[in-house]
Amino acid sequence: MVGLPKDELLKLVSKSKIVIQLSKTKTSSVLNYASEGVFKFYYQFKGRMILAGYLGATCVAEYAPGTELLFSDDELPTFYTKEECVKILKKILKNDELLAKYTNKLNLRVNELCDDKKNFEPIYNSIEKLNRRKVKLYKIPYWYLRIAAKYILLRNIKLSNLIKTIFQFKIVFSIIKNSSFLTKLLIVFETIINIFWYSFTASLKKRD
Repeated sequence: MVGLPKDELLKLVSKSKIVIQLSKTKTSSVLNYASEGVFKFYYQFKGRMILAGYLGATCVAEYAPGTELLFSDDELPTFYTKEECVKILKKILKNDELLAKYTNKLNLRVNELCDDKKNFEPIYNSIEKLNRRKVKLYKIPYWYLRIAAKYILLRNIKLSNLIKTIFQFKIVFSIIKNSSFLTKLLIVFETIINIFWYSFTASLKKRD
């Protein structure tokens, strides 16, 4: 079965008041290691409620163990049977305040779960605090410096934006400052060529 293209799905969800997430398999023949011998059916964790939360829609979800761990009933109303699903939908659609409450709480929870800074900052801090000896890097390989310099320029290169180009050139100098004179010369020469080349190709694409 082929689903909607991603762009069409996003538009459809953004226009919807409520998104229904189904998790249970149609038959008991589809099992995985985690569910076999524990549940009769395979209850799949899906990302539809994450999408709904981001796009400002309420989500009503069929029970799944993973969903229950991440969301409360105030954030994600859960049903076990089709009758319960219909009952929840009717209740929410008749009450605009309840609909707004579920929508706002799901949005806040999804943003909290997907906040990269909040998720990765504790990991980074823990790694930095580790009491371990470090081996000093002798030198950064020439091929790595070439790639780094190239992609620094490609990040936001524009023919009409000379200031940003100069600023990015400054970053290139910072990564090659401890390199040999020959390496510096080659990287700078190649960077100048890349500035003109990628600026020229970018201007051609704009004309098309």
